Amino acid sequence: MSEPGAATERRLIEIIRRAAGRAPTVRVGIGDDCAVLEPAAGSLLLATTDLLIEDVHFRRRWATPMDIGWKSLAVNLSDIAAMGGRPRWGLIALACPEAVTVDDAEAFWRVLPTDDPIASQVAICDALAEINGARATEINRLHALFALERRSLSLLEGLLSEYVSPSSPSPDRERKVRQAVLELSRSFASAYELFLRQVRGNNAGGEWKAYAAAILVQLFKHREIDLLVALYRYEAWPRGRWSELHGAYEFALTSDLARRPVGADRRNGRRSRRSRSSRRSSASCCCN
Repeated sequence: MSEPGAATERRLIEIIRRAAGRAPTVRVGIGDDCAVLEPAAGSLLLATTDLLIEDVHFRRRWATPMDIGWKSLAVNLSDIAAMGGRPRWGLIALACPEAVTVDDAEAFWRVLPTDDPIASQVAICDALAEINGARATEINRLHALFALERRSLSLLEGLLSEYVSPSSPSPDRERKVRQAVLELSRSFASAYELFLRQVRGNNAGGEWKAYAAAILVQLFKHREIDLLVALYRYEAWPRGRWSELHGAYEFALTSDLARRPVGADRRNGRRSRRSRSSRRSSASCCCN
C-alpha cells in the first residue's frame, strides 16, 4: 500500500492530465494505449511512447543489445496494434551507461526496421546465427525461431519477387538479392535442422515432439526455396543436401507426421494448417 503523498503512477497520470489539458485535434488523450490525433480533417495519427529502464524492464547480464533493441520497439508497436493502427515511423531516445561499447550500440540498432531489404536480411541472419550457435537447444529458442519466421515472410517474398522480376535489375543488384535470398533461407533451414535433431534425439520430451511437424514443414519450405533458386540458373544441388532431405522425409513418414495437420507456432496460437497431400507433395518435390 502506498504512502498518502506517494507519487504513484495513477496520481502522476492525473497530474499530467490536469496540467496538459486537451487540444481540439486530440481525439483520444490519456487513458488508452495510444493518443489519437487528427492533424487534418479525416486523417488520424496514433502516437505512443514507452520507456524501458535497465534493471526494471531488462537486465544486460541476461539480455543482449539486440534483445533490448527489439523489445524497445516491440512494446510500442504492440500499443499501435492494440488500437488497430499500422506503424509508419519510430522516434527513439537512448541514454547509455559508460560501459556500453560501439559494438553494443550497433547491435541495438541492427534489429530496428529499415527500408533496405538486404539490411533487414542481414539483421535477421545475425539473430538466426545466435540460435544456430547455441550449444544446447531450448524450447524458447524454437519459439523465437517461429517468431522470426513470421517476421521474415514478407521480406523473403519481396526479395524473391525482385530476383525473378523481368525488369532486369543491374547485375550487381541481382547478385546481391540472390545472395540475400540464399543466406536467409539457408540460415532458417540450418536452424530448423538443429531443432529437428533435438526432436529426433532419444531424450526429446513430448513438448518437443509436438512441434516436429511444424519444424519439418518450415525446413522443407526453405530447402525448396534453395532448390528453386539453383534451378533458376540451371545449377546442380549438392548431393549431401539431397541426402539430408531424404532423411528428414523418411523421419516424417516413419513417425506418422505426414498425416497430421500442423500449427506453425502453437505457443502463440497461430495455426497454419496444411493437408497431408500438400505437405507430402512439397516434401516429395525436394526429395524424389
